[in-house]
Amino acid sequence: PNSINAVLNELRVYIRHDDKDFVCAAVQAVGKIVEMAQIIYDRQGAKTGNIKAMKKESNVIALNCLHGILTLMESSSHAVVVGECINVTQRILLLLKSSASEDQTNVVLDPSHVQFMSLRRLVLLVVSSLTYQSNAEVDEDEDLDSNGEMNSFKEQIISLPTQSIGPALWIIGDHLCVDDNVNL
Repeated sequence: PNSINAVLNELRVYIRHDDKDFVCAAVQAVGKIVEMAQIIYDRQGAKTGNIKAMKKESNVIALNCLHGILTLMESSSHAVVVGECINVTQRILLLLKSSASEDQTNVVLDPSHVQFMSLRRLVLLVVSSLTYQSNAEVDEDEDLDSNGEMNSFKEQIISLPTQSIGPALWIIGDHLCVDDNVNL
């Protein structure tokens, strides 16, 4: 368990790299570390007999990593990096969901509301990406203002890679349907 934080601190440096493929690999590694942390802490809890405390620790690591991925997703202007962040967000949210169902509380303590913030960001990304794509298909001439420059709004929109829209929609749908009483 002690080495997990050391590795995550190292990965924090890697996500600031200029090579976007390297950044994507670092984001993938964060997701794998979260998965490994859950396994390691489960084993540690079984060994010490303190399963609940160890499960809580692995959830804290997952939430901290989710917060870091969310921060990267909000600050990156590269669609491929944001797409990888979405894929890893999906994996982390799945782990947190399975952790809650194993604990039979159906809730992971999330005092900072990181899961909700990531869901909100995903909704904004999907809507803006789909809106941008549909607007780009309708009229490409409207992209230029009177000076012949791109509109600042369209420069800020990240058009998600197609392979990332599916996981984003899955996350949104999964969270909308968590409660059986949700009316769609």
